[in-house]
Amino acid sequence: AGTQNPEALFYDGTLGLLRTAAGVMIINEAACEYNVHPMWQDVRLATRVLEHGVYEDSSGCPFRSAIVSAHGLQSRVKVPPKGAVHLKRTGPLSSVKQIALLPLGDRCSIRMLLHKIEYDGPCYPFDL
Repeated sequence: AGTQNPEALFYDGTLGLLRTAAGVMIINEAACEYNVHPMWQDVRLATRVLEHGVYEDSSGCPFRSAIVSAHGLQSRVKVPPKGAVHLKRTGPLSSVKQIALLPLGDRCSIRMLLHKIEYDGPCYPFDL
């Protein structure tokens, strides 16, 4: 297989997404950590072109994996200040095991606790 040039999917002056041969690179030009959320419509729409599946880097750091479906990015990814994360596709969506669905209310204290301890799962449905 030949080498593929990265393809720009999204850029807003601070955050950039590039499709690479192995997956997707997320670039943060800000001086602070960036939390990339699926709630950002522009990012979610831009990632719809990626192959559906699970993407991970090899760092072992929290929030360094992504779930991409037909709807685009479905999970939160943290990108370090003035840095980049290269997420490589590791498997299909079917490789993700569903543990539990917790129907938590909009102002539920448990929901806020889960958010504060950064224990949100691969779909991060919070709209805080």
